Amino acid sequence: MSETNAQLSEKFIQKALNELREDDSRKQQALEQFREWISKQGHIQYCRTDDSFLLRFLRVKKYTNAAAFKMLENFLIRSQQYPQWFRNLTLNDNKMRELFENAYIFPLKERDENGCRVIMVRGSQIDTKKYTFDDVVRMLNFVILTLLEEEETQIAGFSYIFDHKDIHSDYISLFPLFDVKNYLNCVQNALPGRQKRGILINLPSFIAKLLEFVKGLLSKKLRDRGYFYSDDIQLENHIDKKILPSEYGGQVPIKEMMEEFKKIAENYQSRLQATDAINIDMEYVKKHNDNEIESFRTLEID
Repeated sequence: MSETNAQLSEKFIQKALNELREDDSRKQQALEQFREWISKQGHIQYCRTDDSFLLRFLRVKKYTNAAAFKMLENFLIRSQQYPQWFRNLTLNDNKMRELFENAYIFPLKERDENGCRVIMVRGSQIDTKKYTFDDVVRMLNFVILTLLEEEETQIAGFSYIFDHKDIHSDYISLFPLFDVKNYLNCVQNALPGRQKRGILINLPSFIAKLLEFVKGLLSKKLRDRGYFYSDDIQLENHIDKKILPSEYGGQVPIKEMMEEFKKIAENYQSRLQATDAINIDMEYVKKHNDNEIESFRTLEID
């Protein structure tokens, strides 16, 4: 019997069929093949094999099994390479709880018109002297991986709003280029979410060079899905105003959105803890798959 949510609305069933080639027969066959493949990989010492976990890889790769298998392996590798980004994703952690309570990163309560979860990042809400890039990424991954437990989110993906209002030049110090490059590699090759749209608003001029660096690391598809504005006037052209926080002209205050997400996170906490236990033999990986263990040289911007 399928472990997945049997209550998907017709909208998402059709979206999965039209965009991902998903139907019940293909889904069940792919899950069986996925589990069989995992069982034959001696270097994968522990991996979640529940439907919710495996389907996110199949869906993001539109049921191209070999690509889904490779992304899972990449995810296992990255999780072990960067435990500071992928492990202990819980609000029981002091720094995580503080960042969350500061409303630095949180999802909107409602989905956008395409069914995407919308994640908002507000640069002014983080203390750059107290927190690091690792803290930022762990918080972002916590939100992303929590929401990926929802079938609808696996199918529709994510939109992002990055608000840079009232940030200062020291905000850039949070983003060392070496770490940014490594994380963007993870996002594009190992993180099993459909990244549909990124809207950056209230951009100050001093962030321009960092943005150019980031754009150069993205695939053409992701670059084409980015929108960059020096103010927030254009935001409503991308995201329906009514789903925005009331602080941005919408109907629901940020505090209520955060409380809603907190309930979702508590509901899925045991699944994220199970993800912590995943394990892969890194010595085997290094010996047989060196191309998956990148060693990036430090880059500098003139």
